[in-house]
Amino acid sequence: MKLLLAVAALALSLSATASFAAMDEASCSAMFAKADMNKDGMLGGDEDDAFNDAMASGGSKPKTDAMLSMQDFMAACQKGMFDNVMMQ
Repeated sequence: MKLLLAVAALALSLSATASFAAMDEASCSAMFAKADMNKDGMLGGDEDDAFNDAMASGGSKPKTDAMLSMQDFMAACQKGMFDNVMMQ
């Protein structure tokens, strides 16, 4: 019984760790491409609201308030700041 509990606890901790892992470059690029609805290479207006909120909750913010560059997006994404952002 103790072994079963230990294995269950280990499995739970590994799954929790995996959920906090940052996305890889390809996943971040795909997320940016989906968010960049007008395909101008920047996120602005309604495109970046969820990402700006996620960055702010992570203690960061974009270099400009009006637009989120792909470079800033990728840096934040690869740090895991957008792991919980839901895309429509």
